[in-house]
Amino acid sequence: MDELDRTSAHTILAFYKGRNPLPLEKQSEPRCLKTINHVLMYTDWLSEDEWRAAVATSSYMYLSPADKQAFFDKFIESYNLKKSELYAWERAIGDSMDEHVFVERLRPFKIEDVLACSNEMAARYKPAVARDMEQMLRQFFDTYPKSIKSNVNYKSIVGAVEYAVIVKEHPELKDFDQQVLADRYEVSKNSIGIWHRNIKKYCIREAWH
Repeated sequence: MDELDRTSAHTILAFYKGRNPLPLEKQSEPRCLKTINHVLMYTDWLSEDEWRAAVATSSYMYLSPADKQAFFDKFIESYNLKKSELYAWERAIGDSMDEHVFVERLRPFKIEDVLACSNEMAARYKPAVARDMEQMLRQFFDTYPKSIKSNVNYKSIVGAVEYAVIVKEHPELKDFDQQVLADRYEVSKNSIGIWHRNIKKYCIREAWH
C-alpha cells in the first residue's frame, strides 16, 4: 500500500483523490488545496486517518446545504468516517480558517472606523446600546493583543460586541441569533462566534450565561 506523502497539499489531495464521491462538476480542487494548505500550516502532524477526514471535509464543507444533505452519507462511506467526525472536522477547519483569515485578506483599520460602524449598526436600538457597544469596543482594544489589531475584520468584532451587549445588558432587545447577526454584518457565523469568545475573555470578568 502506498504511504501518504505529507509534503504538500497536492500530494495529500492526490493520495485520496479516488475517494471523492462528488461528480466532477461539483468538485473544486482549488478550494480543496486552499483548505488542505491551511490545515498543513496550522497543525504539527496528522495521522493518515486524520488527513483522510480533513480531505473529505475540504470537499464537503463548501457544498450548498442541499448538496450536503444529498452527499453526506456518500462522504461517510467513501472516506470511511463516522458522522460525528465529518461534523467535527467541518467545524474545526471552519473555525480555524475564520480565526486566521486576517493573514489572507483583511484590510487594516482605525478605531474611528470601528466606532463609526458600531454607531451605524446600533442606530436600530435605544441610545444606551450604542454607548455600551462603544465602551466595550474601547475596552476590548485596550486589552486585546496589539499584534493583530491592524489586520482583522472589524465588522466581525463589532457584530460580536453587539451580540455580547444585547445578550448581557439588554436581553429584552434580542430578536436575532448569531447567524442573523452574521448576515447583517456580511461576515460568517463562525467569525462572530470566535470574536465573541475573545470579547468574553478580554472584557468580561464575571460569569456569562
